[in-house]
Amino acid sequence: MKEKKNLDNLINSQKKSEKELKDLYDLYLLANEEKDQQIIKETLDKFKNLKNEYKKLEIKCFLSNENDTLDSYLEFHAGAGGTESQDWAEMLRRMYIKWATNKGFKVELISEHRGDEAGIKSSVIKIFGDYIYGFLKSESGIHRLVRISPFDSGARRHTSFASVWVYPVINEDIDIEI
Repeated sequence: MKEKKNLDNLINSQKKSEKELKDLYDLYLLANEEKDQQIIKETLDKFKNLKNEYKKLEIKCFLSNENDTLDSYLEFHAGAGGTESQDWAEMLRRMYIKWATNKGFKVELISEHRGDEAGIKSSVIKIFGDYIYGFLKSESGIHRLVRISPFDSGARRHTSFASVWVYPVINEDIDIEI
């Protein structure tokens, strides 16, 4: 059902964009005949906005795998390295939460295990929105940070590792036919 809704939204957005493009083109031609610079400028700005909307639609068309439209769980784990890695895992989690909220998606903290001094040992968040898994599925893996440690009194450079694993939120109603 959700897949049909997403496909209908894509088709309706495409039709709406095509109509808006035709209307803008007609308006541009009229403004050009009358040499109205203000309307020409506004029309060109709207063309740019429409181009950006087309790019967003194009990306959604590429996200056509079965689970791409689903919500997603993100699991964070600090790697070896103690406080440094725990701090890095928390920074990663904050970055993904900020990305999601800036895009208008809803984020829910599922679990968190705090580090002894700073950061997190592990955490799970859930992000709700259209095409979340499609956008985030390539983020799974080990992430590395090299920096001068704020936790090292000798101000030495440290390499920290943290893992991020991305899972789709699947429907719990699974029927197995025997």
